[in-house]
Amino acid sequence: RERKSFYSKIRNLTSLTNPLPLWKPRSIHVTSVKPGVSQQNSKWHFQVPYDGIWIDMNEPSNFGTNEPHPFYYDSADHPDDEPLRCPTNEGGKDAEWDMPPYKTHSVYYFGGNSYLASKTLCMLAVQANGTQRFYNVKNLYGLAESKASQQALYQSTGKRGAVVSRSTFPSSGKYAGHWLGDNTATWEDLQTSVVGAQEFNMFGIPYVGSDICGFNGESNEELCLRWQQMGAFHSFMR
Repeated sequence: RERKSFYSKIRNLTSLTNPLPLWKPRSIHVTSVKPGVSQQNSKWHFQVPYDGIWIDMNEPSNFGTNEPHPFYYDSADHPDDEPLRCPTNEGGKDAEWDMPPYKTHSVYYFGGNSYLASKTLCMLAVQANGTQRFYNVKNLYGLAESKASQQALYQSTGKRGAVVSRSTFPSSGKYAGHWLGDNTATWEDLQTSVVGAQEFNMFGIPYVGSDICGFNGESNEELCLRWQQMGAFHSFMR
């Protein structure tokens, strides 16, 4: 379960391309905060002529960052996948970005022992040909990927097409829509999906919808029927 130190080279890394444990054992995050990404995406269209693009896990998400024993650690699907570890030694030379003097609310979202990098990538990483620290552009990751994906779709098809993204930021609505995430097959989540769709309209992202009938749990005929009736009024129905 040993891996060479991620930080021997990350200070000069231009894209976040180290294999990471996600739903698939060896996953790659490619930076979209970089010129030329949309051209690469349009090349993929010649291999797989897609009609639209659904972008997921693009906060970007990563399982087990800085955790001593992540949930996947003993899974046969993730053999020898050591979790990503960031420099969290307070006062250390490389800890400036991952252990800032004033911690934001995000640090405590996953518990008292969490870090800015919890469930995502290390703040020390760099993007945009080494010109941007991940600490500064992390919240722009989903927006940049949505923009590059929309540009690639237009270059490939000559049409605007459909792009939906899990991660959004102000002005994301110009390039992509959004779905409201992994909900549950409950009447409460049916109700909150109405609120969520209205909120995203106020955020300037009118192309929005929820997972009809619920994503987690077992739905029932009455709930699913009512959800479909409500979902018909969403601009994005799935």
